[in-house]
Amino acid sequence: MVMLGRVGRAFDADEQARLARALPAIGVARTAFGAVFEPQPEPLAPRGWSARVGDWLDERLGGERVIAEVRGQAATLVVRDRAGQREMVAQDAEGEMVWTRVALDDPARSGWPYVDLLHLAATRARRRRRALFVGLGGGVAMRQFARTYPGIRLDVVERDPMVVALARAHFRLDDIPQLRVVVEDGARFVRRAPAAHWDVVVVDAYDAGRPAADMAQRPFFAALHRATRPGGAVAINLVSALDAPSLGQLVHRLSRRFDDVRLAPVVVANERYRADARRNVVVTAVRR
Repeated sequence: MVMLGRVGRAFDADEQARLARALPAIGVARTAFGAVFEPQPEPLAPRGWSARVGDWLDERLGGERVIAEVRGQAATLVVRDRAGQREMVAQDAEGEMVWTRVALDDPARSGWPYVDLLHLAATRARRRRRALFVGLGGGVAMRQFARTYPGIRLDVVERDPMVVALARAHFRLDDIPQLRVVVEDGARFVRRAPAAHWDVVVVDAYDAGRPAADMAQRPFFAALHRATRPGGAVAINLVSALDAPSLGQLVHRLSRRFDDVRLAPVVVANERYRADARRNVVVTAVRR
């Protein structure tokens, strides 16, 4: 919500209409540049005096507290607290990638600005009654949707059961209302899904910009289109340079099935923009 005021006279109908037309662009600009309002706190768990002291020391000494470590399907999954945030990290021989970063004092506040951009699909959809998420992580996006769109039904498909177990144990996944979790390959689940079933579909399962082969091909986008209700919208998050051929190919294939495909890159306010710099890019599209 945006509240506007004026001294001297009220906004007339033309001014109100112009402001209403500007709000979507203002919202995109705020989230793309990392400038977002902080919601009211809802702690992950009660924090005792010793835990708060430990967090303070971790933040200042650059340390971290490992909460859990398990072997997943493709990498070792680590849950850790660091600098006031809880992270789920995938580690393999090539290094590590942070899948989820969420504030300890509010499990709906992500440390990644791109999560706020996933709401573009919800704002572009005609209705927001049911949403599908392909890829779970720590469930922060689902928690945001449940809070922002009361009553929305949420379906999540995640291929790795260990991710689901960690999200339930350490990210309060089961506290999210009207959430259903399915453990299955995302592309296979979408192919089997009922037609015109979801108003909003969020795909956040592209590992470092390298989607699984079956989630980058035309059949996947055809199945995605069939499963999205008319008037619905999709959001796809990936890590890519804006001038990367793979991003252009994905946009081309998505455009063959959906309308009004748009790119919303995450750009921080003080960076020097480069088209070849890798960044989170949220691709949105609408099914007319």
